[in-house]
Amino acid sequence: MKKYEIDMLNGNLFSRMIAFAFPLMLTGILQLLFNAVDIAIIGRFAGDSSLAAVGATTSIVNLFVNVFLGLSVGTNYMVATSYGAKNYEKIHRTVQTSVYMSLIMGIAVGILGVVFSKSILAMMNTPAEVIDKAAVYLRIYFVGMPALLVFNYAASVLRAVGDTTRPLIFLTIAGVVNLLLNIVFTVFLHMDVAGVALATVISETLAMIFIIVFLTKSDACYKFYPREVKIYKRELSEMIKIGIPSAVNGSLFSVSNMVIQSSINTFGAEVIAGSAVSASVEGFIFTGMDSMYHTTLAFTGQNYGAKRFDRLLPVLYKALIIVIFIGIGLGALYLAFDNVLFSIFTKSQAVIEAAKTRAWVIIPTYFMCGIMCVYVGSVRGYGYPVLPTFISALGVLAIRIIWVYTVFAKYNDIRLLFLSWGISYVAVIIAFIICHKIIHRRLIKNNPITGAQMN
Repeated sequence: MKKYEIDMLNGNLFSRMIAFAFPLMLTGILQLLFNAVDIAIIGRFAGDSSLAAVGATTSIVNLFVNVFLGLSVGTNYMVATSYGAKNYEKIHRTVQTSVYMSLIMGIAVGILGVVFSKSILAMMNTPAEVIDKAAVYLRIYFVGMPALLVFNYAASVLRAVGDTTRPLIFLTIAGVVNLLLNIVFTVFLHMDVAGVALATVISETLAMIFIIVFLTKSDACYKFYPREVKIYKRELSEMIKIGIPSAVNGSLFSVSNMVIQSSINTFGAEVIAGSAVSASVEGFIFTGMDSMYHTTLAFTGQNYGAKRFDRLLPVLYKALIIVIFIGIGLGALYLAFDNVLFSIFTKSQAVIEAAKTRAWVIIPTYFMCGIMCVYVGSVRGYGYPVLPTFISALGVLAIRIIWVYTVFAKYNDIRLLFLSWGISYVAVIIAFIICHKIIHRRLIKNNPITGAQMN
């Protein structure tokens, strides 16, 4: 088992962070491929209205997913710090609680999604010509929510101990199945949006089965015991205490994006489709940068738990270097081959042009989102789960909404709407830099670094 785990407390940080982040990045890319394959096959074989229908659901799905997956940060942090402190009994209780809690939440959010899908779409100004198809896609997608949440909670356990390889393997297999089922359901059986949604649900369920079977058969401290159906109240309370701020943080981003999506929806099906295409490709850049959030959180959490305070700032600085390289490098590739990439998703030149409009406004500033993610991971790793939520509330939700209802409302220019992302990143980064310096100085003042800690 140990060969898959990365030692975060000793040795060269840069190489270990890369080794941790790379499989995690590929795992995120595979998850994105589920949705990207949906959009590509729909766009090529079902038409622009179906493409717009799937695109109109993205911000809604992200809202629900981000809220509940935000809670998994509690699992990741608790396992990481307990692993660093060698508290294996707490890891056991955390794993048992996390799996069952994620299943319960998955069922609850799945039911809510199925029942209220069309009402939410109507509230977001979804055009009449796409709302019925969007509702079909959304309802089927929410049926698979329990599998999605259980997999991600279980994967957060493995990430916390340094194992990002096995979740990648499980998702690779599920991704191949997703692609094959998409082709069968959409191209041959002509099931339209229902086909791609069903393929995604089946694939996510398969990935969940793989990871649960692995945790059940494992002989490590994070072994899952299905017969011990128990939620430990103390661990649940701590998990919620840590996870809720992250969930709120994720929801703030999603709510602001839903406000923006509602404005996008007023420009018609072609712009909705183009925005969905660009967002799908942007997601691959984001998941690369987001992998550094999880890397920073895990490395900071383990070293904080082991009182290796001398490694905390090096973790932050190396993560910033890596994430800036990822954001600028992938962004440049994206813009250089935008026409080729967008042509994979649609044959419509109008949709391609709409996608380009979004991409050329958002991507040049997108690396700042990665910087923001790294600071969030570092601050949470220090044991401050609420502060990132407060900063995000002011810097993301408030700024974006104010921008939409003032600047955009005055000029009604889609490019100004997309510019709200970059404006909010700048404000949040400045706030995080200031807060992080204060937190670190306070930590070192109360816990001076000794020679023993550095050995």
